[in-house]
Amino acid sequence: MPSGLRGDDSKGSKTRSPAATLLATATLIAISIGCSSPAKVGISPGTAAAKAMELYDANKDGALDAEELKKCPPLAASLQKYDGNGDGKISTEELAGRLAGLLAGSSLAGVDLSVTLDGQPLSGATVKLRPAAFLGGELDMAEGVTDEMGIARPTIPPEHIPEEFRKSPLVQKIPYLVEITHSERQIPAQYNSATELGFEVDPSARGGLSTVFNLKSK
Repeated sequence: MPSGLRGDDSKGSKTRSPAATLLATATLIAISIGCSSPAKVGISPGTAAAKAMELYDANKDGALDAEELKKCPPLAASLQKYDGNGDGKISTEELAGRLAGLLAGSSLAGVDLSVTLDGQPLSGATVKLRPAAFLGGELDMAEGVTDEMGIARPTIPPEHIPEEFRKSPLVQKIPYLVEITHSERQIPAQYNSATELGFEVDPSARGGLSTVFNLKSK
């Protein structure tokens, strides 16, 4: 049985869970936006890849290993998606190639990010998505607040979304640094000011439109 679906044997039908329904909606939005061809994200894959090596390639071998990737949570979280030859590293060519594919087509998509704290859904948490540093400083940050189920749907500023989609929370298809805070709950620095969280928005990849951040208070 597909994840997020609940069987109803008495009627032979399937009922979507709230999370599955949100994910289906986000997927439809991404497809619809792809048909409308909004403006592309202003990133050069080659330039971004070179910048990543400049920032994180400590041993100057032209690739980022697991130790070096600790300085870049957005890439560390998606290592397997970038590591085309399976050597446990991300080369300049692998990084540029994947970014080119990621940025092709639609530039926006809807995402569902679930947050738990010590195993329980965390409502009222602010989730910020900051574009990875190697992409340059001109991209929009996205932000959202978790609902009673602990699910946030971050969005970039509405004025940067095509007018026909402004009622939908949308983000750019790029790697993000994730910061999670709460006005009433203490959230450790490893999830915000010194975050170790990363997420890449990619409608074509498994888990590219949704993920769960399982936080621990200690």
